[in-house]
Amino acid sequence: MRPDLFLVGVAFGAAGFALGRWQRDRVAYSHRRILAFVFKHLDEVIGATKSENARRASYRFKIRRIPPLGLGRVLGGRVADLFWPPVPQAGGIAALPGIRRMGRYVKLGLPARPKWRPWHRFHRWDVRWVEVHYSSEAGANAPNFIEWLERGRPVQGGGLAQALGLEWAPGLFEHKRDWSRDRVRFDRTRPAVVPSDFDLRGEVNGGG
Repeated sequence: MRPDLFLVGVAFGAAGFALGRWQRDRVAYSHRRILAFVFKHLDEVIGATKSENARRASYRFKIRRIPPLGLGRVLGGRVADLFWPPVPQAGGIAALPGIRRMGRYVKLGLPARPKWRPWHRFHRWDVRWVEVHYSSEAGANAPNFIEWLERGRPVQGGGLAQALGLEWAPGLFEHKRDWSRDRVRFDRTRPAVVPSDFDLRGEVNGGG
């Protein structure tokens, strides 16, 4: 093996390892699990996956038209399939966006991680506030929009209360809306109740 190629491989490996460690330390694993869990409960109301699918289709269209990737639409199609897989047709299940894109739509307010317990895992009852960024696919001006976010839609289910393991009731959250940035922040108004028979393995589909 050529020494220069070996050094390049080592450099790329070290950079990938450092980037992975940085991403892991920036957002704790248990934080990511709760973020994904809450996102799934709010996705239909805020139209996040629909918006992400439109974004993906736009990228696929553009990359297939850039020469030389667009030549014959073969190589461009392969690149598009690699980075932005095609959205399934009617009846299929579209893949959810990655955790970084989920974080664009949902942000969680969690207590500070104890410095003397770096292995501390968060749970959904630790969430103090949730900031929701809704997309152009959301019915933001519908009269029941805030209630749908809190309680979920009557048919589709979901909702912030269910995501946090709470029984919804009026006044469960205080919300503050920022119309200019398409955001709503929900603050819990009641103290969290930790279940006495809590099983760590069952929390948020297998993780804290």
